[in-house]
Order: sequence, then C-alpha cells, then structure tokens
Amino acid sequence: MENGPFTFKIIAQPQTAKRGAAEKIADMFTGMEETSFLRHIAPVILDEFAYRELDAGMCVRASGEDKLDDIIKDIGISDSRIAGVQLRKVCEGYATYYDPETVKAMKQAGAEYVWSGVRSSDSVVGIVKTGGMSSTNRRCITGNRITGSSPESDMGTGGADSVFTRLGVKTGGVRFNNSYCGGPYRIIFDVGELGRTDWYAHTSDSFGTTSPTRMAQRLTPVDFVKQMKQSYKSDNEIMFRQGIPVSSFTGIVCEDTAHRAELIQKFQAQGIQEINGIPLAKFVKVGNTI
Repeated sequence: MENGPFTFKIIAQPQTAKRGAAEKIADMFTGMEETSFLRHIAPVILDEFAYRELDAGMCVRASGEDKLDDIIKDIGISDSRIAGVQLRKVCEGYATYYDPETVKAMKQAGAEYVWSGVRSSDSVVGIVKTGGMSSTNRRCITGNRITGSSPESDMGTGGADSVFTRLGVKTGGVRFNNSYCGGPYRIIFDVGELGRTDWYAHTSDSFGTTSPTRMAQRLTPVDFVKQMKQSYKSDNEIMFRQGIPVSSFTGIVCEDTAHRAELIQKFQAQGIQEINGIPLAKFVKVGNTI
C-alpha cells in the first residue's frame, strides 16, 4: 500500500472464501497511512502484546501471510469484535473507527468520563455553536478564532492535529483547577469517546507529542486508565484527532454559581436554551472536583 512517503503491505490476506479477522482489518486500514495505523489503531484495539509488536512496526513489515492472523488469535480478538468496529463521523471531512469493546474495557478499568477545561464563557458558547471542540490545525483551516492553551507548542510537537482532554476517574477529591487550564469551565465528554481508535495519551503534559520515542513509551489504554485511577496525575493528557462533536458533550461544570449564571446568560443571548436536548439548567452545573 502506498500513501505519500509511506509504503507498506497489509499482510495476512486469507485465501479461503471465508472472511477472517485479518481480512476485515485489512479492509479497515485501506487508504490509511502507516503512522495512523501504528500510532492509533493498534494501541486501542489490541492489547499490550500486540501493541508492543505493532508499535515497533514488526507486524506490518513481517513476511508470511499468517503473521497478523496468528497475533489476533493469540490475544483473543474474535471475528465478531472486529465485525463490530464501526466507522463514525467526527466532523466535516473526518471519520474514525470506533470499537465498542474498548469502551467496556475502559469503564471496567475505572474510566468515568473525559473532560477539557475552557477559560472563558464566550469560548464555551463558541465551541457549542461551531459544533464541538476542534484541533488547532482545524481551527486555523476553518478560520475559527477560538484559541487553545498552547497552540504554538502543540504545532511543534505534532499535537496540533488533536483536541486535548484529560481523563475523569474517581480521584477522591482532586480538583479540576489542579490541572493546567482546568477551568473555570469544564466540558464533560461521554466516556464512549474512548471507543474511538484515533486517540493516544500521555501520563504527563507533553504538548501531545508524537515523537517516536514518546509514542513507544506509552502505556496501553487500559493500563493508562488504571494508573490514573490508582494515582491521578493532574497533567495527564488524551489527544483525540481533529475534534470532538457537541453530540458527545454530556455536561458543563462551572467553578461557582457566578460562572454558571454568566455562562447560561451567554447561551441564552445566542438563542441556545438546551444542549443535546437537555435544558441549560440541568446541563450546566457547579463543581470543583474530578
């Protein structure tokens, strides 16, 4: 398969009439560049063994048609799971694959939700009006003037293609404001976003770096959640490619009643009375702890 500067072969094309797991995976990855496959699909849909193999590039470069099928069999990924992977639209011009089984694993490990801090009420309203959170690069391309926390640094590390969020788990009272840009407004995203196969995470603030060294050092998705639940790192970061649609917003948590009242007034001034069918009075809340 040729994609720009990358050339690689999706192996394990079954020769039987029956469509196997490997053939389904090959169909999924058709048209995707190598970095996307190695960095985003493999870490999420496969467990630690496959993650280490694939992230090192061993699988896709290996010879022999049975390599990928063997790994899938060894780690217990069924044909039915692969058949359940869906292609979902995130925003205009961009879609990603979604694995419902990953969401179950994330919840079991302790994930409650995903969140992102926003500094002003005007920015929150702008985010909702434009259809959701957008990456720095997408905002630049579309002319969206809402700025992120560190756009210049993110552009230098590879993180500018992503929306920056943090994990929500039961922390025993860790405050949102302990995190950089932790408020005074926090958009809460459905934990189901973790079923997307285009996210990656670091346990500390790394400006979303995609450097090969740091990417290879990442924890598996389940281990990342478990570590955050055991010892929460306020500067953990989860990067979702391109954006998160407003349909995945489940609430907005404000620092205090004054900020809540200001935000509701700003929404109403723009003719917004509800979000995702939920009245503002229920959607916009007050809270300080993760």
